[in-house]
Amino acid sequence: MARDEKVESWSKAAPPPKPMKVIKTMVRTKSGRMVEKTVMLTEEEYAAFEKSGGDKAFLAKFMKLDAGEEIDSFEKASTVYGADSDNEETQNAQVGTWQ
Repeated sequence: MARDEKVESWSKAAPPPKPMKVIKTMVRTKSGRMVEKTVMLTEEEYAAFEKSGGDKAFLAKFMKLDAGEEIDSFEKASTVYGADSDNEETQNAQVGTWQ
């Protein structure tokens, strides 16, 4: 910015993004086909999930499962920071939702 320029306005810096845990789930459909769905949880939600002993019913609360679908297996993939990620799916994801 040059010396003779005026500041029109400014805004407060955005808070740093909250870390989110990514869990990859394998869902068995009614027809028996396996589909991978990704669930993103906040650290607090993930801690509650771990405290439940990895209960699939607890994890199902964060997913939209159609009639006849059930979670077959899951694995923790990583911790991501939504705004800093290069992955388009991660950037568009919302906390506690599946993709």
